[in-house]
Amino acid sequence: MYTAAGGKPEEAPHAAQRYLFVTNDRDEALRAADGARYIRRIALSMRNQYARVHGAWLEEVAASDEPPLDVTADRLIVGDAERCAAKLAEEITALRPTHISCFMAIPGIEPKRILESMERFGGEVMPLLTKHFGGFDRVGAAEPRSASAAAAA
Repeated sequence: MYTAAGGKPEEAPHAAQRYLFVTNDRDEALRAADGARYIRRIALSMRNQYARVHGAWLEEVAASDEPPLDVTADRLIVGDAERCAAKLAEEITALRPTHISCFMAIPGIEPKRILESMERFGGEVMPLLTKHFGGFDRVGAAEPRSASAAAAA
């Protein structure tokens, strides 16, 4: 919590970053999860200083605590439009981010399929989210108070 201009505690604005891939094919969803897992493995190996370098390449090293690939896929926002919208709506409601950054160019997925997923996100997922929330004007961190409400506090 932080203190706003009126001295009252409010939620601090924050953003979320998520992998997102729209597909009706479970095998393709697993490939997307594998690409996201690859990035996590590389990042963790560098952060925790156990990375192995081969020329210009970092070796992919499995993390000791990582779940099986199907569990990773179930935790990510990958799947059909309805599943992606439902997971995003759940996270937006729970976390109330002011912004969401979606990683859509996932390693191991063909560029054509990435573009198709992006098009499906705009054409199928966003309308479902708009319907769910009734628009996005009230989504996010604590709503800013009007000047008169702030002055009265």
